[in-house]
Amino acid sequence: QWLDELISVKAAFAAGFASRSYGTNGRGEFLVELEPSSLPPGGSASVSIRAGDNQQTFTLNGNAAPASLISIINVTNGPSFTSGTLYSTASFQAKVVDASGNPVNGATVTWSVLSAQNNAPAMMSGWGSKKTGLTWGNVPEPNVTYADLQQERIASAPPPTAATSGAGETPVQQLTDIVGQREITIQAKVTIDGTDYTATQPVSFGNGPLSVFSKVGTGGVQWSPNYDSDNSRGNSSSFQYPSNTFPAAAFCGGTVNNDVAATGSAGSSSAGFDRNSGGWSADYTPVGSIYQVRNAENSHLPTTEQLLAVAAPNSSYTNVPERQGAAVAAGWLDASYYAWTGEVHFYGSIFGAMFVYLDNGHSGWNIVFSTIPVAVCRR
Repeated sequence: QWLDELISVKAAFAAGFASRSYGTNGRGEFLVELEPSSLPPGGSASVSIRAGDNQQTFTLNGNAAPASLISIINVTNGPSFTSGTLYSTASFQAKVVDASGNPVNGATVTWSVLSAQNNAPAMMSGWGSKKTGLTWGNVPEPNVTYADLQQERIASAPPPTAATSGAGETPVQQLTDIVGQREITIQAKVTIDGTDYTATQPVSFGNGPLSVFSKVGTGGVQWSPNYDSDNSRGNSSSFQYPSNTFPAAAFCGGTVNNDVAATGSAGSSSAGFDRNSGGWSADYTPVGSIYQVRNAENSHLPTTEQLLAVAAPNSSYTNVPERQGAAVAAGWLDASYYAWTGEVHFYGSIFGAMFVYLDNGHSGWNIVFSTIPVAVCRR
Protein backbone atom coordinates (compact mmCIF):
# COMPACT_ATOMS: atom_id res chain seq x y z
CA GLN A 1 0.00 0.00 0.00
CA TRP A 2 1.42 3.32 -1.02
CA LEU A 3 1.43 6.03 1.68
CA ASP A 4 0.26 9.35 0.28
CA GLU A 5 0.32 11.22 3.60
CA LEU A 6 2.95 13.08 5.55
CA ILE A 7 4.36 11.94 8.84
CA SER A 8 6.42 14.14 11.14
CA VAL A 9 9.05 13.25 13.66
CA LYS A 10 6.99 15.16 16.20
CA ALA A 11 4.02 12.87 15.52
CA ALA A 12 6.28 9.84 15.77
CA PHE A 13 7.59 10.99 19.14
CA ALA A 14 4.05 11.61 20.38
CA ALA A 15 2.88 8.18 19.18
CA GLY A 16 5.74 6.54 21.02
CA PHE A 17 7.15 4.44 18.17
CA ALA A 18 10.59 4.42 16.62
CA SER A 19 9.96 2.86 13.17
CA ARG A 20 7.32 2.40 10.47
CA SER A 21 7.00 0.48 7.20
CA TYR A 22 5.76 1.90 3.88
CA GLY A 23 5.00 0.42 0.45
CA THR A 24 6.16 1.90 -2.85
CA ASN A 25 4.07 3.19 -5.71
CA GLY A 26 4.08 1.89 -9.27
CA ARG A 27 7.35 3.67 -9.93
CA GLY A 28 9.01 2.12 -6.89
CA GLU A 29 8.81 5.39 -4.90
CA PHE A 30 7.46 6.41 -1.54
CA LEU A 31 7.37 9.78 0.13
CA VAL A 32 7.92 10.60 3.82
CA GLU A 33 8.34 14.19 4.98
CA LEU A 34 10.31 14.66 8.19
CA GLU A 35 9.93 18.04 9.89
CA PRO A 36 13.10 19.32 11.60
CA SER A 37 11.03 22.02 13.33
CA SER A 38 9.47 19.27 15.39
CA LEU A 39 12.79 18.66 17.10
CA PRO A 40 13.76 20.70 20.14
CA PRO A 41 16.05 23.66 19.32
CA GLY A 42 19.52 22.28 18.58
CA GLY A 43 18.27 18.67 18.75
CA SER A 44 18.86 15.91 16.21
CA ALA A 45 17.50 12.48 15.19
CA SER A 46 19.14 9.53 13.45
CA VAL A 47 17.03 8.27 10.50
CA SER A 48 17.56 4.87 8.84
CA ILE A 49 15.94 3.66 5.56
CA ARG A 50 16.08 -0.03 4.68
CA ALA A 51 14.75 -1.87 1.60
CA GLY A 52 15.61 -5.55 1.53
CA ASP A 53 19.28 -5.89 2.29
CA ASN A 54 20.04 -2.23 1.53
CA GLN A 55 20.21 0.35 4.35
CA GLN A 56 21.10 4.03 4.53
CA THR A 57 21.36 6.18 7.70
CA PHE A 58 21.53 9.95 8.05
CA THR A 59 21.14 12.54 10.82
CA LEU A 60 18.25 14.96 10.83
CA ASN A 61 19.17 18.22 12.61
CA GLY A 62 16.66 20.51 14.21
CA ASN A 63 16.73 24.29 14.02
CA ALA A 64 19.90 25.75 15.53
CA ALA A 65 19.43 26.68 19.15
CA PRO A 66 19.70 30.44 19.68
CA ALA A 67 22.58 31.62 21.86
CA SER A 68 19.98 32.89 24.29
CA LEU A 69 16.29 33.66 24.28
CA ILE A 70 16.85 36.72 26.48
CA SER A 71 18.69 40.00 25.98
CA ILE A 72 19.19 43.19 28.00
CA ILE A 73 17.98 46.32 26.21
CA ASN A 74 17.51 50.08 26.70
CA VAL A 75 20.48 50.46 29.06
CA THR A 76 21.00 53.90 30.64
CA ASN A 77 24.20 54.24 32.67
CA GLY A 78 24.25 56.07 36.00
CA PRO A 79 25.29 59.74 35.64
CA SER A 80 27.88 61.58 37.74
CA PHE A 81 26.73 62.66 41.20
CA THR A 82 29.35 64.85 42.83
CA SER A 83 26.76 67.07 44.48
CA GLY A 84 23.08 67.10 45.34
CA THR A 85 21.62 63.71 46.20
CA LEU A 86 25.05 61.96 46.16
CA TYR A 87 23.79 58.82 44.49
CA SER A 88 23.23 57.68 40.91
CA THR A 89 20.70 55.38 39.24
CA ALA A 90 21.04 53.22 36.12
CA SER A 91 18.11 51.61 34.27
CA PHE A 92 17.60 48.73 31.84
CA GLN A 93 15.06 46.19 30.56
CA ALA A 94 15.08 42.58 29.39
CA LYS A 95 13.48 41.12 26.26
CA VAL A 96 12.49 37.46 25.88
CA VAL A 97 11.77 35.69 22.58
CA ASP A 98 11.08 32.08 21.56
CA ALA A 99 13.27 29.94 19.30
CA SER A 100 11.69 31.56 16.26
CA GLY A 101 12.37 35.08 17.53
CA ASN A 102 8.79 35.82 18.52
CA PRO A 103 8.20 37.85 21.73
CA VAL A 104 7.21 35.80 24.76
CA ASN A 105 4.46 37.18 26.97
CA GLY A 106 4.36 36.38 30.68
CA ALA A 107 7.89 35.02 31.07
CA THR A 108 9.44 35.69 34.49
CA VAL A 109 12.84 37.40 34.44
CA THR A 110 15.12 37.46 37.48
CA TRP A 111 17.81 40.13 37.89
CA SER A 112 21.15 39.83 39.71
CA VAL A 113 24.48 41.63 40.09
CA LEU A 114 27.36 39.38 39.02
CA SER A 115 30.42 41.54 39.63
CA ALA A 116 31.81 45.00 40.31
CA GLN A 117 34.91 46.75 39.02
CA ASN A 118 35.59 49.75 41.25
CA ASN A 119 37.88 52.32 39.63
CA ALA A 120 37.92 55.18 42.15
CA PRO A 121 41.51 55.90 43.28
CA ALA A 122 40.17 56.35 46.80
CA MET A 123 39.00 52.72 47.06
CA MET A 124 40.89 50.89 49.78
CA SER A 125 43.09 47.94 48.87
CA GLY A 126 41.03 44.75 48.73
CA TRP A 127 37.80 46.60 47.90
CA GLY A 128 38.25 46.88 44.14
CA SER A 129 35.71 44.17 43.34
CA LYS A 130 33.29 44.53 46.24
CA LYS A 131 29.60 45.10 45.43
CA THR A 132 29.06 47.50 48.36
CA GLY A 133 26.84 50.57 48.06
CA LEU A 134 24.41 49.07 45.52
CA THR A 135 20.64 48.88 45.90
CA TRP A 136 17.87 47.70 43.57
CA GLY A 137 15.53 50.61 42.84
CA ASN A 138 15.98 54.34 42.34
CA VAL A 139 17.13 55.37 45.84
CA PRO A 140 19.79 54.04 48.24
CA GLU A 141 18.81 51.57 50.92
CA PRO A 142 17.23 53.53 53.80
CA ASN A 143 18.15 53.39 57.49
CA VAL A 144 21.52 51.73 56.98
CA THR A 145 24.29 51.74 59.58
CA TYR A 146 27.98 52.10 58.90
CA ALA A 147 28.27 48.33 59.46
CA ASP A 148 25.63 47.76 56.74
CA LEU A 149 27.57 49.97 54.33
CA GLN A 150 30.60 47.70 54.65
CA GLN A 151 28.63 44.66 53.48
CA GLU A 152 27.70 43.49 49.97
CA ARG A 153 24.05 43.62 50.93
CA ILE A 154 22.78 43.40 47.36
CA ALA A 155 24.16 39.84 47.21
CA SER A 156 21.79 38.73 49.97
CA ALA A 157 18.83 40.95 49.03
CA PRO A 158 15.83 39.22 47.37
CA PRO A 159 16.49 39.40 43.61
CA PRO A 160 13.92 41.47 41.72
CA THR A 161 11.69 39.63 39.25
CA ALA A 162 9.35 40.87 36.54
CA ALA A 163 7.04 39.37 33.91
CA THR A 164 7.36 40.22 30.23
CA SER A 165 4.61 41.99 28.31
CA GLY A 166 3.12 41.14 24.95
CA ALA A 167 6.19 42.71 23.35
CA GLY A 168 8.38 40.30 25.31
CA GLU A 169 9.83 43.13 27.40
CA THR A 170 10.02 43.58 31.16
CA PRO A 171 9.25 46.86 32.91
CA VAL A 172 12.25 49.13 33.49
CA GLN A 173 14.53 47.84 36.26
CA GLN A 174 16.74 50.30 38.20
CA LEU A 175 19.98 49.96 40.16
CA THR A 176 21.32 52.69 42.47
CA ASP A 177 24.94 53.29 43.48
CA ILE A 178 26.55 55.54 46.14
CA VAL A 179 30.23 54.92 45.29
CA GLY A 180 30.72 56.02 41.68
CA GLN A 181 33.54 55.40 39.19
CA ARG A 182 32.63 51.76 38.79
CA GLU A 183 31.36 49.21 36.28
CA ILE A 184 28.76 46.69 37.41
CA THR A 185 27.90 43.52 35.47
CA ILE A 186 24.21 42.66 35.71
CA GLN A 187 22.46 39.45 34.66
CA ALA A 188 18.92 38.71 33.50
CA LYS A 189 17.71 35.09 33.65
CA VAL A 190 14.59 33.38 32.32
CA THR A 191 13.56 29.71 32.38
CA ILE A 192 11.75 28.33 29.32
CA ASP A 193 10.68 24.68 29.06
CA GLY A 194 13.02 23.78 31.90
CA THR A 195 16.06 25.45 30.34
CA ASP A 196 17.71 28.55 31.86
CA TYR A 197 18.70 31.35 29.49
CA THR A 198 20.80 34.29 30.67
CA ALA A 199 22.09 37.62 29.37
CA THR A 200 24.75 39.85 30.93
CA GLN A 201 25.47 43.53 30.48
CA PRO A 202 28.00 46.01 31.94
CA VAL A 203 26.46 49.11 33.52
CA SER A 204 28.67 52.03 34.53
CA PHE A 205 28.28 54.83 37.08
CA GLY A 206 29.90 58.25 36.78
CA ASN A 207 31.97 60.24 39.24
CA GLY A 208 30.63 60.40 42.78
CA PRO A 209 31.80 62.33 45.87
CA LEU A 210 34.81 60.00 46.16
CA SER A 211 36.19 61.42 42.91
CA VAL A 212 37.61 64.49 44.70
CA PHE A 213 40.05 62.23 46.57
CA SER A 214 43.27 60.78 45.19
CA LYS A 215 44.31 58.32 47.91
CA VAL A 216 43.72 57.18 51.47
CA GLY A 217 46.32 56.26 54.10
CA THR A 218 46.44 52.81 55.60
CA GLY A 219 46.31 53.96 59.24
CA GLY A 220 46.26 56.91 61.62
CA VAL A 221 48.84 59.69 61.29
CA GLN A 222 49.59 62.92 63.16
CA TRP A 223 48.56 66.24 61.72
CA SER A 224 51.73 67.49 63.37
CA PRO A 225 54.08 66.01 65.98
CA ASN A 226 53.35 66.45 69.67
CA TYR A 227 55.83 69.24 70.23
CA ASP A 228 56.73 72.62 68.83
CA SER A 229 60.06 74.43 68.85
CA ASP A 230 59.99 74.91 72.63
CA ASN A 231 58.43 71.47 73.34
CA SER A 232 55.27 73.03 74.79
CA ARG A 233 52.97 70.51 73.03
CA GLY A 234 51.01 73.21 71.28
CA ASN A 235 50.04 75.25 74.32
CA SER A 236 51.69 78.48 73.20
CA SER A 237 50.43 81.74 71.83
CA SER A 238 52.84 81.51 68.93
CA PHE A 239 52.90 77.97 67.59
CA GLN A 240 56.17 77.71 65.68
CA TYR A 241 56.85 74.47 63.85
CA PRO A 242 60.02 73.31 62.26
CA SER A 243 59.52 72.74 58.56
CA ASN A 244 58.47 69.30 57.18
CA THR A 245 56.81 68.23 60.43
CA PHE A 246 53.29 67.85 59.09
CA PRO A 247 52.92 64.10 58.41
CA ALA A 248 49.31 64.20 57.17
CA ALA A 249 50.02 66.91 54.61
CA ALA A 250 53.34 65.30 53.67
CA PHE A 251 51.54 62.05 52.89
CA CYS A 252 49.47 63.99 50.38
CA GLY A 253 52.46 65.81 48.91
CA GLY A 254 51.26 69.11 50.38
CA THR A 255 52.73 71.82 52.56
CA VAL A 256 51.60 73.77 55.60
CA ASN A 257 52.85 77.23 56.54
CA ASN A 258 55.08 76.74 59.55
CA ASP A 259 54.10 79.88 61.44
CA VAL A 260 50.64 79.68 63.01
CA ALA A 261 50.04 82.28 65.69
CA ALA A 262 47.10 82.55 68.08
CA THR A 263 45.63 86.01 68.23
CA GLY A 264 42.68 85.19 70.50
CA SER A 265 42.89 85.14 74.26
CA ALA A 266 43.09 81.88 76.21
CA GLY A 267 39.71 80.19 76.47
CA SER A 268 38.39 81.81 73.32
CA SER A 269 36.36 79.45 71.12
CA SER A 270 37.16 81.34 67.92
CA ALA A 271 40.25 80.72 65.88
CA GLY A 272 42.71 83.47 65.19
CA PHE A 273 45.74 83.39 62.93
CA ASP A 274 48.51 85.67 61.96
CA ARG A 275 47.00 87.00 58.78
CA ASN A 276 50.44 87.89 57.49
CA SER A 277 51.72 84.32 57.68
CA GLY A 278 50.17 83.32 54.36
CA GLY A 279 48.96 79.94 53.15
CA TRP A 280 45.69 79.99 55.08
CA SER A 281 42.13 80.66 54.00
CA ALA A 282 40.06 83.39 55.60
CA ASP A 283 38.16 82.48 58.76
CA TYR A 284 34.99 80.50 58.12
CA THR A 285 32.71 78.02 59.85
CA PRO A 286 32.27 74.78 57.89
CA VAL A 287 28.87 73.20 57.52
CA GLY A 288 28.38 70.78 60.39
CA SER A 289 30.94 72.52 62.63
CA ILE A 290 30.57 74.90 65.57
CA TYR A 291 34.15 76.11 65.17
CA GLN A 292 35.51 78.95 63.13
CA VAL A 293 38.50 77.59 61.26
CA ARG A 294 41.14 78.31 58.66
CA ASN A 295 42.14 75.93 55.91
CA ALA A 296 45.74 75.13 54.99
CA GLU A 297 45.36 75.92 51.32
CA ASN A 298 48.36 73.95 50.06
CA SER A 299 48.08 70.94 52.35
CA HIS A 300 46.20 68.79 49.81
CA LEU A 301 44.05 67.69 52.75
CA PRO A 302 40.27 67.93 52.24
CA THR A 303 37.77 70.33 53.73
CA THR A 304 35.13 69.35 56.26
CA GLU A 305 32.43 69.51 53.59
CA GLN A 306 34.32 67.18 51.25
CA LEU A 307 34.68 64.54 53.97
CA LEU A 308 31.10 64.91 55.21
CA ALA A 309 29.92 64.23 51.66
CA VAL A 310 31.34 60.68 51.84
CA ALA A 311 30.69 59.94 55.54
CA ALA A 312 27.92 57.66 56.75
CA PRO A 313 24.47 59.24 57.20
CA ASN A 314 23.27 60.12 60.67
CA SER A 315 19.71 61.28 61.28
CA SER A 316 20.82 63.11 64.43
CA TYR A 317 22.76 65.66 62.38
CA THR A 318 20.50 67.67 60.14
CA ASN A 319 22.78 70.65 59.44
CA VAL A 320 25.25 68.76 57.24
CA PRO A 321 25.12 68.00 53.52
CA GLU A 322 23.16 64.95 52.45
CA ARG A 323 25.47 61.98 52.28
CA GLN A 324 25.19 58.25 51.81
CA GLY A 325 28.41 56.74 53.17
CA ALA A 326 30.56 56.36 50.04
CA ALA A 327 33.79 56.32 52.09
CA VAL A 328 32.49 53.48 54.26
CA ALA A 329 31.42 51.51 51.18
CA ALA A 330 34.93 52.13 49.79
CA GLY A 331 36.58 50.53 52.82
CA TRP A 332 38.02 53.59 54.56
CA LEU A 333 37.13 52.26 58.00
CA ASP A 334 39.84 49.64 57.47
CA ALA A 335 42.27 52.51 58.09
CA SER A 336 40.41 54.59 60.69
CA TYR A 337 36.96 55.77 61.69
CA TYR A 338 38.25 59.36 61.56
CA ALA A 339 39.87 61.45 58.81
CA TRP A 340 41.84 64.70 59.03
CA THR A 341 40.84 67.84 57.19
CA GLY A 342 43.24 70.62 56.26
CA GLU A 343 41.39 72.98 58.62
CA VAL A 344 42.82 74.18 61.92
CA HIS A 345 41.37 75.83 64.98
CA PHE A 346 42.63 77.17 68.28
CA TYR A 347 40.67 75.84 71.24
CA GLY A 348 41.69 78.53 73.64
CA SER A 349 45.43 78.60 73.08
CA ILE A 350 45.65 74.95 72.04
CA PHE A 351 46.23 74.45 68.34
CA GLY A 352 44.21 71.62 66.80
CA ALA A 353 42.83 70.39 63.51
CA MET A 354 39.36 69.48 62.37
CA PHE A 355 38.44 65.90 61.50
CA VAL A 356 35.31 64.04 60.44
CA TYR A 357 33.78 60.95 62.02
CA LEU A 358 33.39 58.73 58.96
CA ASP A 359 31.07 56.27 60.68
CA ASN A 360 28.43 58.77 61.81
CA GLY A 361 28.89 61.87 59.70
CA HIS A 362 29.78 64.80 61.92
CA SER A 363 32.91 66.85 62.45
CA GLY A 364 35.09 67.44 65.49
CA TRP A 365 38.30 69.02 66.73
CA ASN A 366 41.38 67.14 67.86
CA ILE A 367 44.86 67.97 69.08
CA VAL A 368 47.24 67.84 66.15
CA PHE A 369 49.47 65.15 67.62
CA SER A 370 46.66 62.57 67.73
CA THR A 371 47.57 59.45 65.76
CA ILE A 372 43.98 58.24 65.34
CA PRO A 373 42.67 60.02 62.19
CA VAL A 374 43.79 58.89 58.74
CA ALA A 375 45.16 61.20 56.06
CA VAL A 376 42.97 61.39 52.98
CA CYS A 377 44.24 63.38 49.99
CA ARG A 378 42.18 65.57 47.72
CA ARG A 379 42.97 66.02 44.04
